Parts: sequence; structure tokens; C-alpha cells
Amino acid sequence: MNVLSIQHQDTPAASFKEKDAEKIMFVIQGLTQGGAEFFFISLVNGLKRKGIEPVVLLLSSDNPLKISLDSTIKVYTLTRSFRYDVFISNRIKKIMREEAIKKVFCIGAFSFFLSKLAVLGSPELTFFLSLHTTVPVSKKEHILDTLYLRMLGKRDKVIFICQNQREFYKSKYKYKSDKSLVIYNGIDVAYAVNGDAEQLLTSKASIRQAHGIPDTAPVIIKVANLRQEKGHFYAVDALQLLHEKHNCSAHMFFVGGGQASYSQKLTAYIAEKGLAGHIHLVGPKDDVRPYLSASDIFTLTSYSVETFSIAALEAMSFGLPCCLTKIGGASEMVAEDKTGLLCRAKDTEHIAASWHKLLTGNYDRTYIQNYVRSKFSSTTMVQQYHDVLQT
Repeated sequence: MNVLSIQHQDTPAASFKEKDAEKIMFVIQGLTQGGAEFFFISLVNGLKRKGIEPVVLLLSSDNPLKISLDSTIKVYTLTRSFRYDVFISNRIKKIMREEAIKKVFCIGAFSFFLSKLAVLGSPELTFFLSLHTTVPVSKKEHILDTLYLRMLGKRDKVIFICQNQREFYKSKYKYKSDKSLVIYNGIDVAYAVNGDAEQLLTSKASIRQAHGIPDTAPVIIKVANLRQEKGHFYAVDALQLLHEKHNCSAHMFFVGGGQASYSQKLTAYIAEKGLAGHIHLVGPKDDVRPYLSASDIFTLTSYSVETFSIAALEAMSFGLPCCLTKIGGASEMVAEDKTGLLCRAKDTEHIAASWHKLLTGNYDRTYIQNYVRSKFSSTTMVQQYHDVLQT
């Protein structure tokens, strides 16, 4: 049985502008901790400030980040009995009618599928599909995504978050890109300076001390959910090579949560490699700035899905050089030898060598900060989405 809940907040009487604001429905599977979810919150809150009236639809009851949404935004929560519970489409259709929705913005192909299914044969609705993955995790996912994309109508648009992603979809999904565009992810460019500088320095010392990391030891940070495709095991192997082949006894933070079974396997593998004292699994963090301040470089070792990492952008806003595996839009984010390096996915030798080069190199942190602030601002991102949604 589908469970529907609506979040209402007592708010002041709407202004004339608010009364005339265009309603747009924003659909996402859920608001757990992840890059697409943080993007969603930033976008919806930003569009609200620009006069659009978002109506948020969550297709899961697991929504720890819901509290980050603007409290004046109406939120519907639908709980599915199972993943392909297509009967939920009837509830979606009812909400769309009650809210007089004409435009629907979906995060991910699956959210688009369930939403589109609700209104098949209703040409007056326009859908905007925002895709946040590139290489699928399996052949099954590739087949399903192919089927979902076939549901795009003449009025619908696909918004990619990097050029490489759009080219990949053209090649692998035979998707015609004439009704698509690219808008890069953006972040709050003041992210690194919003916190108290003195407090961050104190946090840096206390975090290193808490994990037994010497003040002078190099530290690598990886912020990613604990999932197979994020390549944590390759990071473990690369750190072992960094120690043994490059004589660099770096420490590493793994920041992020995930399935307990994956975490247990990863912990056991770290111990097996003799790295329990150098790799620190710190779990998910609402604020990663203290851990960024305690680190020297940022890395991602993903081999699929990763497209345009918000975590990497936030690290660069701290001035941290980044080593990213060359998938998705990594090559569009990193200016090689200036803001970081690209390495081959699953190639632990190359990853370790790239880390060593970053740790021993002389990178201008101010240049890295200015680079990300000039190119990947959330203010610019929200304005671009606003313009697209208003056309």
C-alpha cells in the first residue's frame, strides 16, 4: 500500500509575486546523502528564491536531507511497496492534477519513468530529465535506462551535467541530442570560508590527533558513499603501493556512509593489507570542512556512475588539488597540472603515482580556489536552470 505524506509549514501570507509564481514539480527517489541529492536541494531552494514555486515529490520514505529544503516548499512523500511499484503512478497523477502541474523536473531516469507513466497520453505536460550518472553499473541498468529514454516526448528535454556525459549517451544509448543541453553542477563558492577559520584550524589539529595522524603526515581524503562502483578497494590497493613503492606513508580518510555489509568487507580488506592504522573510515558527515582542512589532497577512485562530483568541487573550493579517475566529466572539471590530475580507473599503479605527484608537487591553493569559484558557482547554475524552465 502506498503511503502519502505532505509536509506543510505555517508561513506568512503569500505575496502577489508568490501567488503568481509558476508551479513546477520536482521528483527524486529520495533525499539520502549523495551528490545528486545535494544538487537537488541546492537547485530547488535556489529556484524558490527566484520566484518559482517548487512542489517536491519524494519516491521514498528515506529522506534524512529533507530538513535542508526551504521550509515553505510543499513536499509530498510516496512510499513504494517495492521498487517497480507502478501503482504509485496513480498517486503521482492525482498530485499533479491537484497542484495543476504543467512542468515536471525529474532527477534520474527511474524517477522520470514512474512520473511519465502517470501521465502517458497527456501532451500538455513538459518533462525535464536531469541525469547524474554516466557509465551504468551493470548491463541490466543499461537496458533499463535505454527503455526509460524511449519514453521522452517531443516537448521533453534532457539536461546533462557535462559534455562527456552527453556524448556518452549519444554513443551508447543512440540518444538524439537535439533537445538536450549541458549545465555544469555548481556549489556555494563561499563554502570554504563560511566556517570560522580559527575553528577549522582547531578541528584540523583535533581530527588528526583523534586518528593518530602526525602533524606532518600527508593525508588524502575521499568523500563518497560506500558503494562498489566508488572504487574504495582500488583506493586501498593504491595506498599500499604509495607506501611501498613511493615510500610515502600517507593516511586516508574515507568519508561517507553505505551498506553495513560493504563497510564490513572494506574494513576487513584494509586490515588484511596492513593499513588499519592509515585508512580511517569516519562515516557520513553533515559538514566535511573539518576533514578537508585536515587533508592535503582529494581523490575519487570511481569506475562507473560518477559524472560531475560536487564533493570534488567543494574540495577545490578549499584549495585542495584533486586526483580523479578519468570518467564522466572529470576532464571538464580538472585543469591538469594546475588544479589536479586525472588517472585511469582501476589502475592502482597510476592512481598511486598520481597521488605521489600531487603530494610532492607545489600547487597554488589560491589558484585552485579561484578556478572553481569562477567556473562552478551555484548562483550561475541556478540561473541557467531557471532560464531553461521558463522557456
